[in-house]
Formats: sequence, C-alpha cells, structure tokens
Amino acid sequence: MTQQPEIGDEELSAYIDGELDSVQYQKIAQRVQSNSRLAERVTALQSDMALLRRIYAPVAERPLPASWRERIRHYAGTDRDRAPSGAPAELKPRGPWHAGMMRALPVPVLALAATIVLAVICAPLVTRLWLSPQKPDIIAQALAAQSGLVTPRASVVTTARDVASRVISEALAMRLKAPDLSRMGYSLEGVKTYGGARGNRPVELVYRNAQNGVFTLYLQRPLGPARFDQFRRGRERICIWQDDVLGTVMVGEMSAPEMQRLASLSYTGLTL
Repeated sequence: MTQQPEIGDEELSAYIDGELDSVQYQKIAQRVQSNSRLAERVTALQSDMALLRRIYAPVAERPLPASWRERIRHYAGTDRDRAPSGAPAELKPRGPWHAGMMRALPVPVLALAATIVLAVICAPLVTRLWLSPQKPDIIAQALAAQSGLVTPRASVVTTARDVASRVISEALAMRLKAPDLSRMGYSLEGVKTYGGARGNRPVELVYRNAQNGVFTLYLQRPLGPARFDQFRRGRERICIWQDDVLGTVMVGEMSAPEMQRLASLSYTGLTL
C-alpha cells in the first residue's frame, strides 16, 4: 500500500478556511476523518487561530499610525488604478496569517497584518537595519546569548516554572511567568540572567523537546518601537515580538507554523 504524502500546515490551514477547491477539500476531509493524528492537528490549528484572534483583538481599539496607513495604501493598493507599478494588487498571507483568519478579524487588525506582511517582504533590508552597529539591537543580543557568545550573570538549571518565574520577574522588575509550552512538547530546562542595571537585566529561558530540539525565549526591556516579525537564519527560525513594555526574541529549529504557535503560547503565557 502506497503511503500518502504528509499534509503541510499551510495546506491544512487552507482546508480549515475553505480555500481549497471541492476535489482537494474532499480528499483532505476523508483523510482527517480516518486519521486521528491529522484530526488532532486540525483541532490544534483551529485553537491557535482562536488564540491569535484573542491576542490581536485589543489592537482594533488603537488608531493606526498615519505612516502605516500610507505604507499600506502604497503597497497593498486601495485603488487598483493608482497602485504603483509592480506592486501586488492583493496580499494573501498564508499559514497562521492566512486569509480566512484575516476575514474574521476587525479592519484595523487587517491593516496591521498587511503591515506585518510588508515587513516580511522587505526582510533583507530590515535585517540589515537590525544588524547595524549604530544602535543596540535586541535580536543581535538574543542571538549572542543563545550562541554562548555572552557569559550569563547567573544560570539556574530548573524544570520548575515557579522558580524560573521568580528569576525573570526579579531581573526585569515586572510580574512575569515562565510560559508552559508542554502543549507543544517542550519542557523548561533552565533560565539565565545577563548583566545590566537592576530591573533591566535580560533573561533567557531554555526549553527542550523529546527530539532534543532547543527553543530559547530571550526577554528584555524593549529596544525601539513595537514590532513583530519572523524569519529564518540558517537552520534556525527567529521570531521577535516587541511591545512598549517587553521585547521577546524566540529562536529554534522548526517550521514557520510551529514557531508561530510557540510564539503565541510564549507571549500570552508570560502574563496569563
């Protein structure tokens, strides 16, 4: 019997949103009904979509900056006839940022998502700006810590989330919790703190899964404006999620959908 090919998260997301044609939809639907593992993946993706909707719902209450609105008009095009030459007529984000999820979110959130997609399109330029030596960069600092180029001020080997929670709360002088990532198969392994003024000491949480895959969560007071992005560097995938209170950088060898789910669990788990 010929083994059927694995269904990727992107195709599964399109199935959930009803973006497939009737033939493709029926094929996947039959496999989901007959494969419990695939059905669990569908349930997990649906749950992640709901989680992301809850995360970004408050953004709908915030006014979109004028500069963002101008960039969205320029690249996405509110008037097809006035769209710049070569600009995409329509943006169709995939995976966790797929069109179906976007339709379920308020209009201001759609605008924010379009800006995030724009940032991904411009990733090479953004990366050069991030790595510029002219100013401190949270991503560069996180990667230096993750690769061992910076010696930690203290290192605590622990699987107890309450212990790690106390460490990160004291280091950053804010009430935080070490996220529970067991749902994604990752267990806490330890926490490291780095040099800095009291209440502004960067920390790194280290998690590991059953396949010996490592996921690091670097936390620091924000450096620069709010931003969200995800990109690949060699075999590793990096996600930055920074607001006006906390900057987080997540690193691990995994797919984009897996990083998106881990990023969502990590970010929300810090305060829930």
